[in-house]
Amino acid sequence: MFNMTEMNGKICRLSGKGTPLRLVRGFQWDLARQMERVDFLRRWIPRYAGWGYDEMYLYLEDAFDYPSAPGVGRKGALSLGQMEGLARCAERSGLKVVPVVPLMGHAAYLMKVPRLRQLAEIRDRSGNPLACGQICPLHEGTLKLAEKLLRDVAPFCTAGIAHVGLDESFEIGRCPECRAEVRRIGLARHFAGHVQRLHAICRRLGLRLGMWADMLYYVPEAIPLLPRDIVAYDWYYYPFRRFPKVELYNFAGADSTGRLRRAGIDVYGCPNNGPFLHEPLTPFLDRLRNILSWWRYIQRKNAQGMLITSWSPSRTCLEMNMLVDAAAASLWLDSGLDDPRRMLERGLRRMWGIGGAKAAALVAEAEKYQYAGYYRWQTHDNWRALAGDMPVAPYRREARHFERLVDRAKTMKLPVPLRNSLVMRRFIARKDVFLKEGSRGIFDARRAMAQRKPDLAVTLLQKIRRAADGAMTDHARTLSVARVLWRRSRSPREKNPVGQMLKTGMGRLRELRGFLDRAMDDPRRVWEANPLAGQWQLLFWVRNFEPALQGAVVLTPDAKGGWKTLHSLWSLEFIARAGNSRANFLRRHSASVEWDGREPLRLRLAVRGMGRLEIGGLQLTDGVRKLAPTALIRHGGRVERLKRLGGIRLPGAMMGCRAPRRGFPPIDWKADQGWVEMEFVLDR
Repeated sequence: MFNMTEMNGKICRLSGKGTPLRLVRGFQWDLARQMERVDFLRRWIPRYAGWGYDEMYLYLEDAFDYPSAPGVGRKGALSLGQMEGLARCAERSGLKVVPVVPLMGHAAYLMKVPRLRQLAEIRDRSGNPLACGQICPLHEGTLKLAEKLLRDVAPFCTAGIAHVGLDESFEIGRCPECRAEVRRIGLARHFAGHVQRLHAICRRLGLRLGMWADMLYYVPEAIPLLPRDIVAYDWYYYPFRRFPKVELYNFAGADSTGRLRRAGIDVYGCPNNGPFLHEPLTPFLDRLRNILSWWRYIQRKNAQGMLITSWSPSRTCLEMNMLVDAAAASLWLDSGLDDPRRMLERGLRRMWGIGGAKAAALVAEAEKYQYAGYYRWQTHDNWRALAGDMPVAPYRREARHFERLVDRAKTMKLPVPLRNSLVMRRFIARKDVFLKEGSRGIFDARRAMAQRKPDLAVTLLQKIRRAADGAMTDHARTLSVARVLWRRSRSPREKNPVGQMLKTGMGRLRELRGFLDRAMDDPRRVWEANPLAGQWQLLFWVRNFEPALQGAVVLTPDAKGGWKTLHSLWSLEFIARAGNSRANFLRRHSASVEWDGREPLRLRLAVRGMGRLEIGGLQLTDGVRKLAPTALIRHGGRVERLKRLGGIRLPGAMMGCRAPRRGFPPIDWKADQGWVEMEFVLDR
């Protein structure tokens, strides 16, 4: 058995003979979602080494131009020479390198190559491959391709590990051959068989196989079947007390690291250092608490080390993730320091040479209003999402908060990445205020027209027009800020998603101004659909009280007798308190509906994914008229308290199925777990 001790402020494991074995400290750069400039990365490699990191992980997918697999590397991917340069720079700094090449799930980078689509796990009834993100482990071409890719990265595996991913492979066992094998030998042996075959390739290359450990949550029976010399990377990205949790299991605790260690497998605990998907600013304290949770847990479980991962930072500045890495280094550089705020203060000093509790407090205050989860992110693409009866006051408070932070950051002369990131966050807060106030103004103008007050309607539209002019200026100014942030670490030739969002927003503002100009000339046009509000909005509230992976969907009949989606929104929040099996997130949904009122309107409201949602307050409105369903035609799946669907107060209708607590989750993102079909009729 190993036990733990502290030597010179550094946590070490002690072997049975008392020999100190220092916990390995790794960091990861995600190059698959956006390519960072090589000169930028090389400049920071020595800094990471100076912070006490040991290993550098490069998450690749198609970010490397694999010599043996032409066409896999995307435009702008790392060349062979650039990879060699990064590896040499790391070697000179004392860092070991681990490339990450996904070889099961997250394989869309392979499926984009026409000749490789035959490897797809999902096939139609005729056996033709379908678009998916997973390769079949039993296809004869899979191992041949895997050997080529691993052989290409082997020279850069200076840590002696080739990481093959294997995470989130939820489409496992779907192709006919795999389905037959799963029936014959079971899912655990099927999955372990793929690991064993990849392990054999790694052994021939003189490398250890590394893999993410999340599939072993769902198929723990595979653990005894795994080779003992692999390295498992156990990940979870929220703070926790005793054990990491499993999102799909309604955040049930899982001592996966402990189980793997008891099986004799080396494990790294893997927290996360940055934002999720569309978040413009890292929640620094949340991430440091996540890192602290892992640091304590891996000590208790005698793990091999910790890898601080980074994912999809394309909508933020990479230096924000690096700030978390610099702060996390306090765990081994500053003996006994485990307070997130003080760690953040030390991180600021390591990154930019600035110190002081005031600077750290300002950075931490940005976390007061987290722009996290699909509910907040939806306004990136859907400006009508805030049309309805939701109060505007919370949005105004948020905007004022970031106005103050931006002013303070300028006064304190914080570094450009921090200042500009706060400017981006202020822009988003301002934009949501504009959308909320603008949609309310459209509804007010419609009420004025219903009261036969066209002059008042025009006055209201003029106010929106002035606000739209201001929003256009704000978009243009923020676009220049977004370009500055992007070019700090990325090439201007690479696609900038924030810049694209701003350009799209400017296009919508031009469309909105055109609509407003026409409506001011003829106020009757205020009833038309526009960027801020549809002809009608279907409103309902959703309470997520058992977080897992569930969402609400609104559908309308299509011309082929099926259903097409009008609105789809997952209920994940991506904040610390969402990582509990019990929560209370109440969100007002607004789905745009085009309807002339001549014929009855038929809609379906459904819950998908895994987990239940409570839904109520259902009404259809154009800003003046409020319609309840004239008929609930039928329902299916799991629906309880159906009559409460229109209730304004809690409780509402209960829709969907409980999330599983064990076993492999039966994932079908398109299946309605609970649904209600309804009809609306307009009385004229």
